[in-house]
Amino acid sequence: MRIEFITWFFSIATLTIFFSITIPVHSQCLEDQKSLLLQLKSSLEFDPDSSVKLVNWTGTDDCCQWNGVTCNRFGRVIGLDLNTDSISGGLNDSSSLFGLKFLEKLDLANNSFNFAEIPSNKGTATLGVLNLRNNSLTGNIMGAFPEGCTLRTLELNGNKLEGEIPNSLANCANAEVLNFGANNINGNFPCFLVNLSELCILVLRSNKFHGNIGCPGIHNYLWPKLQIIDLALNNFNGILPPNFFLQRKAMMDGGNRQPNANHLRFDFSQNIYYQDSVTVVNKGNNGLYGAPLTPCCKEVEVTPPTMDGRQSYTNEDEINWIYITATLGYTVGFGVIVGPLLYSKRWRQCYYKPVDRVIVRILHHREQRSRNQRRRNNINQLRKCQHQ
Repeated sequence: MRIEFITWFFSIATLTIFFSITIPVHSQCLEDQKSLLLQLKSSLEFDPDSSVKLVNWTGTDDCCQWNGVTCNRFGRVIGLDLNTDSISGGLNDSSSLFGLKFLEKLDLANNSFNFAEIPSNKGTATLGVLNLRNNSLTGNIMGAFPEGCTLRTLELNGNKLEGEIPNSLANCANAEVLNFGANNINGNFPCFLVNLSELCILVLRSNKFHGNIGCPGIHNYLWPKLQIIDLALNNFNGILPPNFFLQRKAMMDGGNRQPNANHLRFDFSQNIYYQDSVTVVNKGNNGLYGAPLTPCCKEVEVTPPTMDGRQSYTNEDEINWIYITATLGYTVGFGVIVGPLLYSKRWRQCYYKPVDRVIVRILHHREQRSRNQRRRNNINQLRKCQHQ
């Protein structure tokens, strides 16, 4: 019984470890993905002394383990983060970047592309997050946004972009964060974005927008989830229409339904309006006028969404496969090997015979060594008695 228990214990432990180790938990980068990334590295102009990501991309490593690269479980690149990596140029329509057909997040913020224009290539139709802020980019905003655009976050703040916001941006129905701040963009208030029902943050600050605020003929369902709208430092004029903001669902006082909500606050000196978690910023040289929206209650600190856009957003490619495969290893090991040991007598006999022979042999050697040691001890004790 003791030998059988020891055999059983070692069997379970060995099989569990074997199946947990042998099932892969990391997907290696596909060769075509590695090739595209290495081509991208060679085409970009960057300072190797300041770079911490691109400079370490080498052909001998798994590209899914490179700094700044994120892959899905199939080894395809879905995320590229080259934020603040001393890039100074080399991005154009022919860039191998647009060969990454599964790319969902691209972060090139805080580099300097030396007054280059944003490439018009549509090869990144799967993008959900695009961050190009603080890059000295010039020209117009990207050409046309395709039908079925998947973009959720667009960060273009701190460049030198001109022209108007393209009407095709309305194709990005799931857009949540649109930041056009600190550019030279002109045009009227973007009423053509009226159908972006998921929009949480709209930043138009420090541009050349002009005309009235509001959308004639549109009274309801304009950006029901809006939390922040920044109109500062533009050339807007006319009356700031209170109902334009008060009719937004996210700006409404929920009464007993939202006991912790903060109602609207108007401050003449700052021109900041609060209602619940909504902030309307109207600092600077806008020629807007009008009465306060509603009486003051108390302030609320607004925390904008992360760069990933919707916080509840998940992607099946981002599941932690380490835990899943480890669990699968335990299950397969138990079901395939340990299960038959429990329910098949013939299997147990075939399996335990060689294992038992090994264990019996080990125990026999241990017992033999113990006997030899006791014999030597007895001989030594006898010799001591004879000398006495």
